[in-house]
Amino acid sequence: MTDHLAALNELLAEPEALAQAVAKSGPQEGDAQRIALGLIVSAWECYRGIRALVERRLVEEARMLSRTLIDDMALLMWFVVRRGELEHLALRFFYTGVVDSERIQNAAELAGFSWVEDMKAERAKELKAICEAADEAGITLRKLPNTRQLLEELHQERLYYWHTRASQGIHSTPIGLSARLKLPEVEGDPIGIPLEGDPDLVVQVGVVAAETFIGALAAACNLLGWDEQRVRDAGEGFTPRAHALFDAVTGKPEPDEEPPKL
Repeated sequence: MTDHLAALNELLAEPEALAQAVAKSGPQEGDAQRIALGLIVSAWECYRGIRALVERRLVEEARMLSRTLIDDMALLMWFVVRRGELEHLALRFFYTGVVDSERIQNAAELAGFSWVEDMKAERAKELKAICEAADEAGITLRKLPNTRQLLEELHQERLYYWHTRASQGIHSTPIGLSARLKLPEVEGDPIGIPLEGDPDLVVQVGVVAAETFIGALAAACNLLGWDEQRVRDAGEGFTPRAHALFDAVTGKPEPDEEPPKL
């Protein structure tokens, strides 16, 4: 099992090195490109966090970050699929953010924060600007699809399982809590509290995160003019080794155990 973890750590270094090789600095033209740049930076930071947690075998915490990584990847891939609508999608992205921020505004108001009125004014200003831009472009504004809808449209339903499993850990559900305890085999024996995750699960979460990040990186390259072919070629070499490691800790994979194919 130590060999599997060592192999995982070596494998996880490759996508980040690939990102460093293809990423380019410089101004991006248009809101959609700036959004894409922000999403890939977010995905990259999440992936780095997952790597650090995996090295410490903090598997549930790594799962939590993998949810945000999947969110970012789904949006990037969806932007690529709908590349002809980038102006429209950028406005919907900003509109979704402003609408969703109402929850933060309401929570701040409930808490009695003095700055909530400034937040309301800024939010109203942003919403007005977005609506005016949409009217000028002849675009009907509506929120972006949620992650489940995005993944279904992208035919990545298996990733929704991993996204939902991550949510179970984030929200302290029985599934997430049970993953942190080792229940006794004999009634009355003490409950174990391991401070490191099961190595097999560490490998599974790490492999899924790596493949998800490569998918996000390929989509970002497409949108930002980076070397997409280099990422896809590297992904083709990476995937068989990643799946072999995944299979080594799960046995011959059943259909619902396979890592996502991006």
